[in-house]
Parts: sequence; structure tokens; C-alpha cells
Amino acid sequence: MNGRYVGLYVMSSDGGPALPLAVTENNHNEGAAWSPDGRHIAFTSTRSGNFDIWIMDVDIDEIKEKLQAQPHAGLALGVVLLR
Repeated sequence: MNGRYVGLYVMSSDGGPALPLAVTENNHNEGAAWSPDGRHIAFTSTRSGNFDIWIMDVDIDEIKEKLQAQPHAGLALGVVLLR
């Protein structure tokens, strides 16, 4: 993974440039889900050393860790935001 980025980007449905939302060097950021109000994005990331679930407040560009996985648990985390 050295020097590679797996991140989250957004772009307009009618094209245009992709804008980075969550991109961290040598980590995975994936499995994103938008909240129903469009203000938050939940995603999994290895930025803390494990695949944990993080929530991004799109309005203020702030990311907070919400759920820590057990190290080496071998669990696949999926994200669904209901409200």
C-alpha cells in the first residue's frame, strides 16, 4: 500500500471533477453511505489502524470516529444511516 490512496470522492451526476472528501495516505476509506438529510457521510477507514466506522459532517468538513472495531477481528463493516 505504500504511497497509494483509497479514498472517498464526490462529483456531480452530470460530470465534472471529482472532489476529495476523505483521502488519507496509506489507508483505506471506503463503504460510504449518505445520511437521509445529506449532511453526513458514514464510512469505514483504516486511519486509526483498524477498519472503524467514521462519520463526516459535510457542512463543516469534520470527521469523527464513531465505532471502533476490535483489532484483528476479521470483521467486514458495512454502513447504513437511517436517521
